[in-house]
Amino acid sequence: MTGWITARVTGDGKITYKDNYKDAVERLCQLEDKHQPGERYTIRLKDGTAFPRRGIELVMGRLEHYERMGEA
Repeated sequence: MTGWITARVTGDGKITYKDNYKDAVERLCQLEDKHQPGERYTIRLKDGTAFPRRGIELVMGRLEHYERMGEA
């Protein structure tokens, strides 16, 4: 995992990410574990793998939000 912001919003409104999507979901799952939001966008499967509960736009948007809050 990186220590810098991985999710970015481009000038035309697209959300991009530095690493692969699987790593982004893992990163968001860890942040949701820490912040315990009312509605999680990720879950942990029985084998411990992070899994998205929402579409890529919502997952990446929340990751970008957390990272902008200084939680990277």
